[in-house]
Amino acid sequence: MTEHRLDIIAEKWNEEENKFFEDQTISDNFFKLELIGNKRTGDQIEDWKPPDSEKMEELLKNWDGMNPLTLNIPERGLVQEFDDLLSENKVPIKLPEIGKMVLWKSSKVTDFIKGSFLQQYGLIINEEVISIFDKFNLGEHNYFPLEILHKERVFKNYYFFRNSATIENYIDYAKSNFYIQKGYFGFETRRTIDVKSKKDINKMRNDFSGQNIFILASKIYFTQDFPNFDLFKTDTFGIHGNFISKHLKDALQNVTGVKILKTNRIENWR
Repeated sequence: MTEHRLDIIAEKWNEEENKFFEDQTISDNFFKLELIGNKRTGDQIEDWKPPDSEKMEELLKNWDGMNPLTLNIPERGLVQEFDDLLSENKVPIKLPEIGKMVLWKSSKVTDFIKGSFLQQYGLIINEEVISIFDKFNLGEHNYFPLEILHKERVFKNYYFFRNSATIENYIDYAKSNFYIQKGYFGFETRRTIDVKSKKDINKMRNDFSGQNIFILASKIYFTQDFPNFDLFKTDTFGIHGNFISKHLKDALQNVTGVKILKTNRIENWR
């Protein structure tokens, strides 16, 4: 089966972007965790059925068409409610009941699941992955139950995983490598810049305000007080994705639904 066309486009874009970083050394300490998904559809998840929508479907199915039908329409969208609770890197104690994530028929049921609006906030994983995660330093985190529906079969051992481990407070600005770029795809405009501190970054941002100039990092080094998170997500300075430690990488060798890639964009302090 051929790759999904959106994945092919993304890969070509990544190849072009990554030419700038080819000479950087590969990290021995960190790896990128990438969800595999469905080769045909991209995401494994086709639809989301929160509890209220299932109740509504049941009411409509049983409605005789004669008597009045009362439906409870919430004032605010449920996705917005999740966003309020999960934005700003929050790890809530509770979330609204998630309900069922419906997989495409062509999807496989894997340990990690790709897709849905939840993906921007965390990971959908099963109990097998949780049993591994719980042995590692994840920072503040929580698991919220959900169900996976695939070809009429319901899997009740899945969870939405949310953690708050970030790298923003542990960047060694003087050691890291920064550059500027005109526009998001202006690879030919890249030029390196000298940065000594976060104060330098803030000043440059003010200087470049309104000029469509991005301040990016070809490589980030952590400070000595980095808490050694085994799993963290970053969207800082153009470096995006979930990253894991070598120890967690070794423990995840037999799980399904992800591939573990080498990275030359992040490195520990030495």
